[in-house]
Amino acid sequence: METLRSGLSSEQVEVHRARDGPNVLPPPERTPPWRLAVAQLTHFFAVMLWVAAALALVAGLPPLAVAIVVIVLLNAAFAFVQEHRADRATA
Repeated sequence: METLRSGLSSEQVEVHRARDGPNVLPPPERTPPWRLAVAQLTHFFAVMLWVAAALALVAGLPPLAVAIVVIVLLNAAFAFVQEHRADRATA
């Protein structure tokens, strides 16, 4: 197929558009918000802190266990908000 130096003619464009469809990218797949939240609560360091909270509870230190859980939840909340905003901004 030959193209002119200036590109395709209008007729050729219409033929290609009818055959191939419009030249647009499909929308990107978005991660559901609940998966973003779960990911924040189950990454490696969060799991280590969940284990530390459980060990503190078993060791008879409930205030320490509660403090660790609160820190994990706060960190997950802040990270979720940041990631959710970034995801919406890229969309």
